[in-house]
Amino acid sequence: MSAAPGLATGKPGAEKPDEEGVVIREEGDMRPDFSQVTSRAAAEQLVKQGRLVRILIFPAEFGGEDVPENQTYVPPAIIEALDMVKCTMSRFIARGLIDWMSVTQAWHGESIVPARITFHCMNKGKGETKDSFTPSVDVW
Repeated sequence: MSAAPGLATGKPGAEKPDEEGVVIREEGDMRPDFSQVTSRAAAEQLVKQGRLVRILIFPAEFGGEDVPENQTYVPPAIIEALDMVKCTMSRFIARGLIDWMSVTQAWHGESIVPARITFHCMNKGKGETKDSFTPSVDVW
């Protein structure tokens, strides 16, 4: 099995992937490298192959809209971690611990697949005290 078009695995520029198309970054590290996924068309091709899924950056559960500006792509294995973060945020909202949120992404190179997604949550409240919760999910 070879790597999908637009999907490198392991270190960018590595010369000899194994028979599965995977280059090991560090001992035991088999994470894919999405540095070659630089367009929506390339990402959508990987969606069709089941290697990526399209998600909303600002989750629908918290008012995020399903529009291109709020969409990104992540490997399917990341969904569980994102769901855990959203579940925790839902509990914090229900308890009145957070009342504001923004989401940022970090990238490697020109890839449109985020390397990390960070949720910035806080309770702006009405006083001097400001609680915050800033979970991050490393994507690749």
